[in-house]
Amino acid sequence: MATLTRVGALLLALVAIAWFALAVRQAKDTNQATALVSGAAPPSPQQARRVRSLLSSAGALNPDLTVELLRAQLAFDQHHGAAAERLIESVTRREPLNLEAWTQLAFTAARTSDRQALVRAARHVSLLLPKVK
Repeated sequence: MATLTRVGALLLALVAIAWFALAVRQAKDTNQATALVSGAAPPSPQQARRVRSLLSSAGALNPDLTVELLRAQLAFDQHHGAAAERLIESVTRREPLNLEAWTQLAFTAARTSDRQALVRAARHVSLLLPKVK
């Protein structure tokens, strides 16, 4: 019985180590993708492929929607404004209090001339910003 308990504890420890290793890898991939997408110039086609690969691995079993916002930013940089808006709107539906998502939607809508999305996003941004007295 004691051996069974030790084996169970060992298996649990191995699962925990694997989970933490995955989290570290996801954080590293997200940071690298952010650096490539946030550069002064839009990513080159080769860099865009690298970003997509990084975001694919960063998104595995990851509930953080930052990966989706980075995918949207990449789509926008690659001149796919409608796809970027769809990705961001998906985030705002799942996280209606996500100020970063609403701000990114407002920016994207303004650049794609989607007045309706811009007004909706600006309204949400103003509601989410802290009130200054």
